[in-house]
Amino acid sequence: RLAKEQQGHKKKEQVVKLVEDILHHSTNNNKTSNKNSYYKILGVTPSASEADIKKAYRKLALKLHPDKANKYNIANANEAFKMVANAYDTLKDASKRDAYDHAQTSGSAPSISFSTIPSGTSVTIQSNVDAQVAHLDGIKGDILSFDAQAGLYKVKLDNGTMVLANALSLFQNIIVCLRAHKAQQLGAFLVTLLSYWRSAGCYQVSYISGRTQKTITLRPHEFIIPNGTVVRLEGLDGHHGRYGTVVDWKETVDRWGRDASYYEVQLSQAVLVRAKMANVSL
Repeated sequence: RLAKEQQGHKKKEQVVKLVEDILHHSTNNNKTSNKNSYYKILGVTPSASEADIKKAYRKLALKLHPDKANKYNIANANEAFKMVANAYDTLKDASKRDAYDHAQTSGSAPSISFSTIPSGTSVTIQSNVDAQVAHLDGIKGDILSFDAQAGLYKVKLDNGTMVLANALSLFQNIIVCLRAHKAQQLGAFLVTLLSYWRSAGCYQVSYISGRTQKTITLRPHEFIIPNGTVVRLEGLDGHHGRYGTVVDWKETVDRWGRDASYYEVQLSQAVLVRAKMANVSL
């Protein structure tokens, strides 16, 4: 028992140190030491590959996941978790990363689009909303670019085909964190979104259990979409059908103790809205 307690204490100290380092890299106002802070937050170098960045993010996300960090009652752990998500959102996308790298050397702020899915995002074709891509239903690919005038994304599919598709025809295959109750039930913290069944309002996801990959269905309130993800608002008065970027997630309950958690979604530089988890889709 003593050995187990000592091991738990050691793990807590490691997470505390990790949180302190992330906060230091994020908030240090000295321009020299703050250079390349996103890379420092993830613990990689500016020359890191996409695979290195993804691996570093997954490792940190597991250590700082609220379900793990909160049991140690570590101050600012949730804030550090959000900073890691923000850093990964920028560095995983080639265009955002280039803009960030340029800003680091020029001191200028990169331009921001809140409604455009970043290039490099992994997607799956959904033909149920666009008959023109019906023959490509279920095929995965990566976004290459966005034609703002036509409102279409250029996607390179895994079969080598190039296709133009609107946002509704694309489902983003991103990694999300499970909420505490579901993480405990499945014994996993991260899952990959595979598809969205709009009529049922639920998602098909995959995750690794031991050495086995499993597929299940989840409701929107059972996982957390990471900051920086472009989402579609549904059923939200005055904003139905609009796209925006998730900038925060707030966990809360109403006066009757029911879950009332919500996302803060940036629609433009001047417009920030609150959206219940059921009002957000990918």
